Amino acid sequence: SIPNWYPGDAYVDYVGLSFFFFDENFNKPNLDFLLDFARQRDIPIMMSEVSAQYYELDQNTFHPFDNPGSPTSLTSQEVWQQFWEDQLLPFVYGNEDIVRIVAYINADWQSQPQWTWPDAGNGFWGDPRIETNSYIASQWASELGNGRWLNGGPSLFSQLNGGSSTPPPAPTCTDGVQNGDETGVDCGGSCPNTCPPTQVAAPSNLTATVSGSAIALSWTDNSTGEDSFRIERDGSEIASVGTGVSSYTDNTAAEGVTYAYRVRAEDAGNFSAYSNTASATVPTSGGSGEVAFLQPTNGDKILFIGQDLQSVSEYISGCASCPTPGGTATSVNLAGVLTSNFYGALGFTETKQPFGQDVNWGSGPLNAYSNAVGFSESTVQIGLYLVDQTDQINSGALDDQIGHMGDFFKEHPNTAFYLRIGYEFDGAWNQYNQASYVSAYQRMVDILRANGVTNVAYVWQSSTSPIDDIIDGGQEPLLDYYPGDDYVDWFGMSWFLLPDEQATVGSTVTTQRQLADELVSLARSKGKPVMICESTPQGYDLSAGTNSNISTVWDGGAGGNTVSKSGTQIWNEWFQPFFDYIYANDDGIKGVTFINADWDTQGLWDAPYEQGYWGDGRIQSNSTVESNWVSEITKSGWLHGSASINSALNWSATAARGGKAMAELAGEFDAPAISLYPNPVADRLHISGVDEDFEFVIYDSKGMEMMRGTGLSVDVSQLKSGLYLLHSRKALIRFVKQ
Repeated sequence: SIPNWYPGDAYVDYVGLSFFFFDENFNKPNLDFLLDFARQRDIPIMMSEVSAQYYELDQNTFHPFDNPGSPTSLTSQEVWQQFWEDQLLPFVYGNEDIVRIVAYINADWQSQPQWTWPDAGNGFWGDPRIETNSYIASQWASELGNGRWLNGGPSLFSQLNGGSSTPPPAPTCTDGVQNGDETGVDCGGSCPNTCPPTQVAAPSNLTATVSGSAIALSWTDNSTGEDSFRIERDGSEIASVGTGVSSYTDNTAAEGVTYAYRVRAEDAGNFSAYSNTASATVPTSGGSGEVAFLQPTNGDKILFIGQDLQSVSEYISGCASCPTPGGTATSVNLAGVLTSNFYGALGFTETKQPFGQDVNWGSGPLNAYSNAVGFSESTVQIGLYLVDQTDQINSGALDDQIGHMGDFFKEHPNTAFYLRIGYEFDGAWNQYNQASYVSAYQRMVDILRANGVTNVAYVWQSSTSPIDDIIDGGQEPLLDYYPGDDYVDWFGMSWFLLPDEQATVGSTVTTQRQLADELVSLARSKGKPVMICESTPQGYDLSAGTNSNISTVWDGGAGGNTVSKSGTQIWNEWFQPFFDYIYANDDGIKGVTFINADWDTQGLWDAPYEQGYWGDGRIQSNSTVESNWVSEITKSGWLHGSASINSALNWSATAARGGKAMAELAGEFDAPAISLYPNPVADRLHISGVDEDFEFVIYDSKGMEMMRGTGLSVDVSQLKSGLYLLHSRKALIRFVKQ
């Protein structure tokens, strides 16, 4: 969140923002947040980057962001009105109390290689140069001369300096400010006063990691010359370590108990503030004892917010006390990831560049690349849409698309991804064939692993929907869809209803609790963690304070029978039982995703509610719910976003993630047109049948990556003798190292 990047009022003269367009539903919340942030601190705003994006003033055209290649012709008057009169000037004048500088970028973006569309892959910027359009130049000059703008001239400095041409006074030792060569306020340096001893700096970035039956602590030492660090567990000091030591191992932790640790520095009896608190739980004996891939190592639950960019952004900007999400959630359509006009919402082009445009299929703006880059202190969860695609996957027709997703993941090697392959596989609305789904899931995982993807956890998500069981006339056996332990890192589920809610139309086959219990129990038997991949209070409008019917197969006409509800009632009816269930199954549920969407404003979900009635689930839209939510998720046991989030996750793949043996994969992907020689090889291996920019990875027979490179040959002299596999996008070829 923005406050986490703020260096402090003493170091900031202006708060800056960028303004390329104004949209009530897209960037207004973020702009409002920055304006309020500056006003609270009485710091002026600099509009540091302003430009009329999407316009070409020399041609009087507007290029829509979702289809830049089909511009709309306008008059000069229409261009001026659309951008300046309707967007820029109302924003500047409407915030005249705080906006002090406007910096307009007068560039021909389209002529610059870094911005040329579509080659640069940075979206469409156009040509907003004022001087290329005489009408706009005249209007602009008139605007700047209306007495409300400060323009250049010989008296500019005096005007900027509050009307005085006198330079600021020289630093002194009595001005109450640390300046000159002072080492403190009016002390040190050439001042006669000696500065008091510096307070001991608090340690930071404390982590707690389970190591066997012990808990290993590490932290960042921010002090100099401390005498010791004091370690506390659950509020009581248990140990101390000497100066310069930044780690400690607690060998007295009991199994199954969650401990909270904190550390502070000590110097001659003076103590620093405490570090952050870090928690961990030693697993109980009898279970697998393994922490799953990308599972929090200390027993915490990672909190995701989704499921579109607008919903996530509004949560971050609107819920001021909410911690940074541990993860953000989005969706991708596999079949479309190489389709140039939308890239399946992956946001990543075939030339490995960001697409620069969001995709909206009626459920909010989507762009997985933006999730990875724009929320850099969070992990990323992707729901992969495979409806009507499993047979294509199994035939190999979508291998290039799978490979492209692999390239995307490798483009962000330091981001943890959770991939929900064919999410809600048992939902009647998806109509997956069990055998086809299982094979497609397995093939996807095999190809991604063979492509060297090492930062993705694979999630197998059931719909756990009572409504699905009404549609189907009963429960399906979950294991009919199960790809196998080797292919599943996490079990997933959805949660939308009250735990014990009964249908009022017809008979109830199952309840939300019963289906959740089934999946959680199955996950325990497999030694897998559970992720609630989708959750929202369906039927509730948090903003309006109402509850309405959700479906004709459950409780009546969607959106009908509306009843007023207070924030407390909504919390007690839906949220409290939801959290109660999570805590009651804390040993298994290690990921929770909340969909923070105003469903009723999204085209796929709004009236006449063909997809059922969903409402408005935005936490920040109801002050009572927001307050309770913050209290709940700031309790110990939740993992939130931070610059060090990766250190809180298990990045070690276990033997249970093998998938197909590499030798078996080689049989599927051998490409006769490519050959290796000499084979067997002693020193340099040559590759024929490829271009000079051929990219490859070499694995050993167990599937461990040994090296990667580009070109027509590679030095393998350092490899041990044995069987190896050279892998490219579609080729996996054996060779023997002598």
